[in-house]
Amino acid sequence: YFIMNILIASLPFICLFFLILFFKKDFLISISTSLLILLIISISFWQITILRILSAGFKGFFIASEIIFIVFGALLILEIIKNHNLLPPLRKFFSTTCSDYRFQAILIAGALVHFIEGVAGFGTPALLAIPILLILGFKPLTAVCISLIGDSAPVIFGAIGLPVTHGIGSILKSFNAPEEMLIAITRLISIFNVVLIAFIFLTILIITTIFEKRPKKEIIAFIPFTILASLAVSLPALLIAYFIGPELPSVIGGFFGVAIIMLLGRKNLLLPKEKISLSPEQTKDDISNRKVLQALMPYLLVVTFLVISRLFLKEILTSWGQINIENIFNWPVDYQFYLFYSAGFILLLSSILSIFYLKTGLKKSFKIIKIVASKISRAYLVLIIVLVFVQVLIYSGDNLSNLPSLILVLAEGLELLLGQYWILVASFLGAFGSFLAGSATVSNLLLTGFQYNTALNINWSPVLILTLQGLGAGAGNMIALHNIVAALVVADSPIKENEIIKKNLPILFLYLLLIIILTISYLIFSRHFV
Repeated sequence: YFIMNILIASLPFICLFFLILFFKKDFLISISTSLLILLIISISFWQITILRILSAGFKGFFIASEIIFIVFGALLILEIIKNHNLLPPLRKFFSTTCSDYRFQAILIAGALVHFIEGVAGFGTPALLAIPILLILGFKPLTAVCISLIGDSAPVIFGAIGLPVTHGIGSILKSFNAPEEMLIAITRLISIFNVVLIAFIFLTILIITTIFEKRPKKEIIAFIPFTILASLAVSLPALLIAYFIGPELPSVIGGFFGVAIIMLLGRKNLLLPKEKISLSPEQTKDDISNRKVLQALMPYLLVVTFLVISRLFLKEILTSWGQINIENIFNWPVDYQFYLFYSAGFILLLSSILSIFYLKTGLKKSFKIIKIVASKISRAYLVLIIVLVFVQVLIYSGDNLSNLPSLILVLAEGLELLLGQYWILVASFLGAFGSFLAGSATVSNLLLTGFQYNTALNINWSPVLILTLQGLGAGAGNMIALHNIVAALVVADSPIKENEIIKKNLPILFLYLLLIIILTISYLIFSRHFV
């Protein structure tokens, strides 16, 4: 009976993977079919009432609307810059420090994404990085893949530490676990992260060179600089995590990373003599500094507002403009949205101020808005279906059959199968949670309780198992469904979602394999020296 439940619970995921990866069906068709199977299973086997499914579905709709709000703001800024012919000045700014495409990929997809993740999260880093990479001459496939890959290791601590403090910490409190446990998890994550961030930076270098069809020797020449750049991010993050806590490692690591990498670029340290640009326009130097400032202004406003709102004005902004929907259809399904604190609002505000600063005019502004609206219509539909799928899964434990949620049924099946070898899959489960939910925080909220109990059942350290959950949750972000949908809209590319999944999936498996190697190394080291 238990095995039958596992097989039934796995059907929506089997359908999704086969349709995307093997039959190469359109993503909208694939996710819609999988949702239909999920609904049939939910109603017939899990005995979830229609009203409960509707309440979960409406929450999915609200979250999809929140994400499309962010996408709309990111695209609006890009269209404003295009409309004012400010792409060349923006290209000049990012080429002034170093015109080499490898340097630019590491700076933007590595360090800048790390910093933006630390202050904003919620898919915002990739949506800001992709347009910049496109402006610098990167192909859409390259820009999307490396931005999503870059937004994995920083997600472990995420926006102001939420995946750890809220995702793992809040569940540990419900188990009355000692506070020292969260401190130990934070420190162990930060130690593993030194190696994982180096892996991410090297992967960005390799993927960029291969996807841009450059000679492989250009990878070897840039390895020393890439490792140094990764340490510029990971070591400050390690110190902050170890001595202060989980709230600021991504922010501080990303900030110092950007500053140090730009300094290394200006001083030409560890960089090859030959600088290789992807766009010949990067070498032009006949653009005024005023034009460069105009091009930078929208992004400077975004970063400034994000930092101020997250570090100084959180309490004020979350108390204004709060949308709080409780007990949707009289079921315990709630949705909260802080309008003035949201990344979407900050992007929209920056766009409006840029329109005034650049004297865009009313007619041009409406034309730009119309262009952006036409680009996001399909993505909005896909996001709604994805988020309805996710929310039905999350709330599937609220049923009349007394079964756990579909996700926990699958997890319990894995525990039964693997027993003492659970450390080999603990991070995979965290990644699976993020793949579905598009959020390390949600993955941790969903699975921390299960991972904690599993650790106790099989006599493993909860600190180690929850560290693996957190690391895996960050890794899953590189193939998270709604992140891919949003990224492709911003890239304005005909590339299909399944192509991004196929490109990033091997990287995810290598990343998770590296986590296993680090775990085994840690166990050997701690047994002999601790």
